[in-house]
Amino acid sequence: MLLTHGGCSDATFWGSAVDELARLSRAIAYDRRGCSRTERPEPYLSTNPGEKAADGAGLLEAVDAVPAIVIGRRLGGLVALERPRRRLRTLAGLT
Repeated sequence: MLLTHGGCSDATFWGSAVDELARLSRAIAYDRRGCSRTERPEPYLSTNPGEKAADGAGLLEAVDAVPAIVIGRRLGGLVALERPRRRLRTLAGLT
């Protein structure tokens, strides 16, 4: 389970929810690109939901947690929806 935080926060937003969710499944809370404890790539002028979704997917692959349930809050929800949206567009031949 990948927990994706919202705009002006970081992985600590999930607090004790991580422990509760870990009772159901492996729970991974992470800081999105450029947030809190993550490094900002140079130059860091902007990023988009697609890049953030790719970062989350890379994390899941790196820790051997695929397939996964992805949960997002606010902007994190948009990021969480981006990966299946891109997959569906690919399957439909729209990319």
